[in-house]
Amino acid sequence: QGEIVLRLQILSAFAFEALKFQPPTIENAKVVTILKPRTKAVSTYAGSGFIFETAFAIFPLQPGELVIPAIIAEGVIEPKPGEPVPFRTETLEQRIPIKAAAAEFQGDWWIVTPRIEVEDLWSSPPEDAHVGDVIRREVIMTVYGVEAERLPDLRLTGSTGVAVSDHGGERSTLLSTEGVIGKISRAWDI
Repeated sequence: QGEIVLRLQILSAFAFEALKFQPPTIENAKVVTILKPRTKAVSTYAGSGFIFETAFAIFPLQPGELVIPAIIAEGVIEPKPGEPVPFRTETLEQRIPIKAAAAEFQGDWWIVTPRIEVEDLWSSPPEDAHVGDVIRREVIMTVYGVEAERLPDLRLTGSTGVAVSDHGGERSTLLSTEGVIGKISRAWDI
């Protein structure tokens, strides 16, 4: 299932004296915090103020309807010294239909991604190789909106007259304000 990014922002012309916010609990989904809650001062052509923000990557675990419940934030601002003003804001509940994997996507794995990058690095051009030369090949796959644990293992097999020696690789998940980024690499001597 594809990643859904939920970004929450609360703006105020005045500093938050108090702010209470409960992260969403979403059934049948894995929720990853991709931006830790923070408050910062901002300034634009319209004026200055403060913004509270946080973001989550949501991964549906099964087809059906994903329900993101209403999210409530409560707090206090103080427009004039000694005059606190409480506030409460609430989002609307969101319902998102989640489709099952298409029948043609059968096998050990499949991924949904808006963007994928594959780097194929060689220690020297393969067309310049001679009998007995060893060439290192490294493949790096970067997949947006997918955790690294969901990516397939990268494999390279030899053929007649060509031996392949696996030199391992790495797997990591990066968190960005746009969502998760899965990265996997593998190297071989050929």
